[in-house]
Amino acid sequence: MRSAILAAMGLCMFIYTVVAFSGLRVAELEGVGAIPGNVLDLFSSTDPLGLAMRVAISVAVTLAFPMLCLPCRSTVDHLVFGGGAFAASDAGARHRVEALFVVSITLLLSTTESDLSKVFGFTGATAGAIICYVLPVCLYLRLRCLRPAAERRMTLPIAVLSCFLLLAMIPGVVLMTWQVV
Repeated sequence: MRSAILAAMGLCMFIYTVVAFSGLRVAELEGVGAIPGNVLDLFSSTDPLGLAMRVAISVAVTLAFPMLCLPCRSTVDHLVFGGGAFAASDAGARHRVEALFVVSITLLLSTTESDLSKVFGFTGATAGAIICYVLPVCLYLRLRCLRPAAERRMTLPIAVLSCFLLLAMIPGVVLMTWQVV
């Protein structure tokens, strides 16, 4: 199993590297100074190679959606409902509502923005923020509930202190990154 995962990772890395260098080479041959966020914008709308790549990306995005929707729905279910058992009488209806919510949000985002690079950028930024800042807190609080009451009493003061320290760093970061134009 491990060798299959490593082989898949290596193949993906190879394909992504070839695509990246090919896009940069085409941009160099076309005399483009700045590379756009979406390399396919370098190709005209009548170019058969550009059209083939657009179709391939559309198919890949369409086929990848179900693989991303199920874990997203499952994560929402675990965070909101504690991962309720499938045997619960309302589990099927609850899962349908959660899936409808995820699909609706996705449809809303996809219809409001047509530039795929902006959608990927937004998705990466929000997912990164959620993974780095929101999920650890949710998991900590979920696990903290299992601790004895004496240990749980310190949760609120520690949380307030942590928020205060984060807020205290903001002026320093602003001053360090401030650039006068």
